[in-house]
Amino acid sequence: MGLIAINVGKDLGLLNDKLFTMFIIMCLLTTATTGPMLRAWLPADLKKLVPH
Repeated sequence: MGLIAINVGKDLGLLNDKLFTMFIIMCLLTTATTGPMLRAWLPADLKKLVPH
């Protein structure tokens, strides 16, 4: 969803190339780290329910 909004902003001329790249990297990094971060913060009794 975020990537679509970023592309629309780029197409409308609201984002320059540098800002566009920064948003893409931020979007990819936050997506990649969400799963591991949530697993790290789960209470011990719920960790048993989450497959690794």
